[in-house]
Amino acid sequence: MNQSTELYKYLRDNPIIYVTRDIERALGILPGTKGFYIVTNDTETARRLQSSAQGKIILISRNAIQENFTNKGELKDTHELLESLDTRNFLNTIPSPKIVVFKNTPLIEKICEEYELKLINPSALLAKKIEDKLSQVEWLGDCAKFLPPYEITICRQLTWKGTPFIVQFNHAHSGEGTILIDNEEILKELKTKFPDRDVRKTEYIRGPVFTGNNIIVKDKLLLGSISYQITGQYPFTDLPFTTVGNDWGLPKKMLGKEQRAAYQKIAGKIGDLLIKDGWRGLFGIDVVLDEKAGKIFLLEINARQPASASFESRLESHTDENLSVFEAHLAGLLDLSAKSSVLSEIRNGGQLIQRETKTWQEKRPLLKSEELSKNGFSVFTGNFGRVNGELLRIQSANGFMESHGVLNRDGEKVVSLLPINELETSELSKNAKKIITQYEKLPLGPGVKCPYFNNKRMKFRGASRARGGKATPEEIIAEAEEIIYKKGLNIVTMGSDSLYKMLLDNHIGIDCSGLVFHILEAENLEREGKKLNFNLSFASRKSFLRAAIAHLRPAQNTSVSVFAEEKNSREVSVSDISAGDFITMLYDEESEKQYDHMVIVTEVTRQKNMILRLKYFHSIAWSSDGHTGHGARFGKIEIEDEKLPITRQLWTEKNLSGEDNPTFKRASAAKTSVRRLKWW
Repeated sequence: MNQSTELYKYLRDNPIIYVTRDIERALGILPGTKGFYIVTNDTETARRLQSSAQGKIILISRNAIQENFTNKGELKDTHELLESLDTRNFLNTIPSPKIVVFKNTPLIEKICEEYELKLINPSALLAKKIEDKLSQVEWLGDCAKFLPPYEITICRQLTWKGTPFIVQFNHAHSGEGTILIDNEEILKELKTKFPDRDVRKTEYIRGPVFTGNNIIVKDKLLLGSISYQITGQYPFTDLPFTTVGNDWGLPKKMLGKEQRAAYQKIAGKIGDLLIKDGWRGLFGIDVVLDEKAGKIFLLEINARQPASASFESRLESHTDENLSVFEAHLAGLLDLSAKSSVLSEIRNGGQLIQRETKTWQEKRPLLKSEELSKNGFSVFTGNFGRVNGELLRIQSANGFMESHGVLNRDGEKVVSLLPINELETSELSKNAKKIITQYEKLPLGPGVKCPYFNNKRMKFRGASRARGGKATPEEIIAEAEEIIYKKGLNIVTMGSDSLYKMLLDNHIGIDCSGLVFHILEAENLEREGKKLNFNLSFASRKSFLRAAIAHLRPAQNTSVSVFAEEKNSREVSVSDISAGDFITMLYDEESEKQYDHMVIVTEVTRQKNMILRLKYFHSIAWSSDGHTGHGARFGKIEIEDEKLPITRQLWTEKNLSGEDNPTFKRASAAKTSVRRLKWW
């Protein structure tokens, strides 16, 4: 009887529950297999698979929303899934369940012990000893000779001698803790930040990286297929040593017979050490091929199920004679005997991983997979919020690489179809944005934020525009410079705090409608070729004379209510918002504590014509701002459902004290609408 059949026969009477944050990690065997259960987060992919899994996939509700950029909530980590009441209730229905996780941790072990669950993964302490960069050297013993030339030292003792080298802290994952030192400035910064931290300094080997998933089954080592590790590939990551995929076809083109033999020797020696320590199941090794010498060096040991193992198993041909990597992993964990030493060989296949880069953090597209799926790629989506975390895992029966560091046609196709390429952003004109920049940081001395000023609150009449909350940035600067000159102050030596206080003491600032007026005036000049007073109606003024004066002094006379008048603007739906629109908040006349308010929309982001978010700019004083924290600033609104009003979306804005968005509270308490100048 082959091992595969023996495994499935064993599972019928000895069920395994694979608990995982990401369901793709557990898809090394067919979902719905008798005796194999998956407990995971409730995601779109998991729900799709659950429908045909005959009750073998149990979905756990996700954590409550934590950030304003997703309405789907955060995925629960494995330890949270284990602690979930729904998980424990399900486990109570399974006789003597055995628990498998993707990566074991001390916390997971503690939870399993507390709830009397049998965890069959190898020890978390052993895994840490093997993976951590410093303890790994001791564990390797004589096998440390397979590493590139290295030394263990303290960070402050590192010196720059003109030759690049690698610095690794004790623990790192996916290349995040691996730092290339290729100039003295980077080294100085590192030594200043972590002077007494132990590090492993390693010679920098230039060349492609290869990885292999291998398994210990009943004291026997089974070698998986070698894949080319796609590392630091743009646009999938910002980090040069981060893994962003695998290609199983490329090693056959790049590795010669001697190099394959060198890899097998290293894997064999590592396997012997693992067997000696009682390891069971999967482990991975990464090696680098020295481009010049053609020599293979050991880079990394992954003492756990490597991330590519489940997909590798799906690529493998399943016959009566060969095992898949995942089947062998389960057999190893269950301490079953290996009837064969042969794993299925993979001829081709590849996966690409889009990680959360700075660009994705800034633009935050929806993780849509339709276009990628239509083009024949299998796609698993992650979730936002984790720096360098996996957002999309794109898989294919064909590889994605033409050669080392060069994507092939399929790889380039994936890049072109990434959801981030579906984004369209509309912004204000260059001149309007210039005014916003000046209000945000007045070019006065070292630069200073323009304070908030409300003419009604201060009861000033007949003041200059700069002292009445209605001035342009240039007028505010001119007024401030005149005061500085008259008082004999030295603007060169005045810091931002002193300048801000001087503006406050002299009642210089900008109110919300004054700020919006000047930004819209610049935008109107760009679009219509004329100033706002040629279009604005002041018909609500009680006399012809007052209306005429308003036209002569439009900035001083255009309040929030004037902007909101039907003759001057029209209401627009959330789905139709564009840059240059504004949001007005009007209060009843009886309201003594609240003044009308408005913000201007500066930027709108859409994905395939569906609005995702907008940025707004305004001048405001929150109660928590105190005497010196108020003024011109940005906020953003994430659009959860464009069919709902703007006050039902997710507003984010913070002041210096970190208080969360009273602007939204004001909008919720007012008659709030999104409006557009009527002639646009």
